[in-house]
Amino acid sequence: MRQQILRMPRRAAFTLVELLVVIGILIVLLSILLPVLAHVRKEGQRAACMANLRQLGQAYTSYLSGNDGRGIGYARHAVQPPNLRGMKRPTAAR
Repeated sequence: MRQQILRMPRRAAFTLVELLVVIGILIVLLSILLPVLAHVRKEGQRAACMANLRQLGQAYTSYLSGNDGRGIGYARHAVQPPNLRGMKRPTAAR
């Protein structure tokens, strides 16, 4: 009876081959998942960029509505460029 008490039940353990198979399966799954995750990341960056561009457009539209349609760089009395018709082109220095 004492021998039965001292004996511990054997724990089931994985063999080396089973562990290597599991590691191999995990590597294959990761090699499939990594390109997909990179694509998803790029699409997320694209969505964030589009959201930023939309906000810039809305801000500029709001600016235009508050300034009587005059945008950035608008000058009420803009200087007109000189009329260059009939003028000779300068010759290049040789």
